Amino acid sequence: MKKFRFVILGAGNIAEKFANAVSLINDCEVAAIGSRSAERAEAFAKKFNIEASFGNYEEMLDSIRPDAAYIATTHNTHVKLIKLCIGKNIPVICEKTMCMNAKEAEEVCSLAKEKNTFLMEAMWSRFLPAVRKAKEWISDGKIGKPVMAQLQIGNRYQFAADNRFFSKELGGGAALDLGVYGYQITTFLVGEEVKDVNCQARYSHTGVDTTDHISMRVDNCLIDITATIETKIDENLIVYGEKGKITLPHSQWADECIFESIDGTKIIFSDNETQNGFVGEIQEVIKCVRDGKKESCVVPHSLTINCSKVLDMITQK
Repeated sequence: MKKFRFVILGAGNIAEKFANAVSLINDCEVAAIGSRSAERAEAFAKKFNIEASFGNYEEMLDSIRPDAAYIATTHNTHVKLIKLCIGKNIPVICEKTMCMNAKEAEEVCSLAKEKNTFLMEAMWSRFLPAVRKAKEWISDGKIGKPVMAQLQIGNRYQFAADNRFFSKELGGGAALDLGVYGYQITTFLVGEEVKDVNCQARYSHTGVDTTDHISMRVDNCLIDITATIETKIDENLIVYGEKGKITLPHSQWADECIFESIDGTKIIFSDNETQNGFVGEIQEVIKCVRDGKKESCVVPHSLTINCSKVLDMITQK
């Protein structure tokens, strides 16, 4: 089978993880790396044995004509780069959070449909074996009807004037960096039809949200999400049901899933095979593009838009 060829836009840490994941997949390669800095792109290419590097994104896309592009730049540049790729009918996987707000999300998803070109937000957690095992157990009725889900995610991010996490212009803040995980993982497990949303947040002097609390309801399951960049908290997701509970420690990169019934039965699922959590989302992109699909059923456009609408309740204040 012909190799599936990616190009990467952006040469930061997250791009390195993506390049490493591609190297673990058969019949797949990174054909080129692009950055605003030609020197940085060249160094990245040398590190990951990538044949071509560019200091200009459009030049790279026109020269390589890849099977798909991965956008790994800061949030504020995503829309412009998505439009650049989609305008050339190049399928896109864009790092989360895909857009700064719901208006942008609706705009690029509409453009992708208009251009009949694949577009997906890179929500890798939905493809992790441990997260999928939790979904399987819930779907099989192992905990009975879900009653409530509680997710905590966060750490203390050191403030600095040049730290993007504290820059409103660059899409900083807890919601776009961490809250997106909370929404997209909990809804993956208990259902996508969200209602009764309420959000509260603390804000820094730079205007970004630093600690967020989101409460919402799916059917009759109450969801509670806390995301913070102010302090280190115990990261986990617990879904409580009528017959027991399921716990995902560090749900955003979970390698373990624990079921406990109300009568004391305990089952632990351990994922000892995943070397790089990005592999699953990359395989999804390859399959979707080869099958002629324009969006993923695991991370559909509607999810990205609906999640953005909730995060807007925090970031647009």
